[in-house]
Parts: sequence; C-alpha cells; structure tokens
Amino acid sequence: GANLISFPHPGSLSISESIPDEFEYDFNGIIGQGVAANQLTPQFWVGSLSSLEGYDGYWAKLNNSINSFSFNLPDDILFHKVEEQNNITVDYIQSINQAFYFVEKIQDFNIDDEDIIYAYNDNILVGSRKWSGEYTDIPVMGFMDETTLGYCKKGDIPRFLLEKSATNQII
Repeated sequence: GANLISFPHPGSLSISESIPDEFEYDFNGIIGQGVAANQLTPQFWVGSLSSLEGYDGYWAKLNNSINSFSFNLPDDILFHKVEEQNNITVDYIQSINQAFYFVEKIQDFNIDDEDIIYAYNDNILVGSRKWSGEYTDIPVMGFMDETTLGYCKKGDIPRFLLEKSATNQII
C-alpha cells in the first residue's frame, strides 16, 4: 500500500542512492507534489521524480510490508535542490488528489524534448509535463474542493494533447 514518508536530510539524493538496496525492490513507486517515479526493474526508476529532496514528503507505494527502514544518508551529501527538470508554467491548481500517466512513447509524431503534453478533463486543464523521453509521467489532478471544480473524478478519463514547441501547434 501507500505510505507517507519524508526525506530527513537538507540535501537531495537520487532515489536508488537514498533507499537501502535490501529494501529498494519492495518499492513500486514514489509520488511527490506534482512528480512521480515508478520502478520498472530493480534500481531502474522512470518518471519526473529522480531525487528525494530534503524534508519533502512523499507517498511510497510498496509491494511488500516493511516494518522500518532508514534512508542512506552519506556524510558528504550535497546541500542543494535539484533543478526542476520539467519546469513549465501551468494553469491548473495542484490537487492532493492526483494520478500519474506514464507514457513510454508517442507514435506517429516526431516528439522533441521541449514539446508539452497537456491533460484535460472535458475542456479543463488538469495537468501538463514537458516531454522528457520514454516513461515521461503526466500528472492529472483530481477534484479536491470548490477550487478544483471540473477536475477528474472517479471514472473520468483524461484527454491528452501535444503542443509542438517549434510551431506551438496543438495536436
């Protein structure tokens, strides 16, 4: 199931480096605020979340029960925030109810790293992400309260559109 955890150090560290090897295979995925990672095979993580950031909270999705564990925290960890890889301007509200769609590839389009994938529920923008290669994760926000009217509810299927950065054409 999903467990709320926090990274107890002021620096940042990659997911594989931060989780002890004997426990990493128990992790299926990790979700942060607007970012997510999914472990496809042991120590092969995909998605927009590549590092755990100091004092941030995450939902850890586990395959097996773990009574307790401690993060690997080397003494020489760098004290810096990793630059946002998918930093784009968004016109939607971050919701506590969200899902992530991992896209392995997009056929029939020549997609570039600066292209943006938008997620819509009807005509309401509920998420977006710059294309970052295979297994790009697109956050889709769900209904939370009156600030997120029209956002996805159980059973809704989002519609995805692609904006070509070179031409600003929406496909």
